[in-house]
Amino acid sequence: MSDYEGRKQYPKSTILVTHQWQITHYKCTSLLMRGFMNPKDEECELEKLIELLSIVAEENLDCDIAEGLSKKINWDKIPEIGKVYGNLFHYWHDQDIREKDKEYKFMQDTELNKLIQHLKNKEFAKANNISFLGATPNA
Repeated sequence: MSDYEGRKQYPKSTILVTHQWQITHYKCTSLLMRGFMNPKDEECELEKLIELLSIVAEENLDCDIAEGLSKKINWDKIPEIGKVYGNLFHYWHDQDIREKDKEYKFMQDTELNKLIQHLKNKEFAKANNISFLGATPNA
């Protein structure tokens, strides 16, 4: 396809995918530029985790990339949420299941949003109880 000036025009779906990639690339670059890989203190580490999970919840970041970035967080500085690190592996590694099973996707996405809220509210005990293996009661 080309327009009247002879420039190649791409289908809207190609433009959308390219635009989505640019947004994701920008967000990842933004995380890295703001010191994501240079941990400082507990509050900073918690903020990085919340931001990372929020980007994942918006479905703008692949789980493999998110898992890699989560390993850059200094988890020793946030011992109150020690279980969260291990529990996130269930989420990272279930991406293929979520793509096939809409109910499972809904459950895990709901749990991810709960986790983000608990972290924002500093409800660390509740955050540690989210395993992504099933819906968390009363959380």
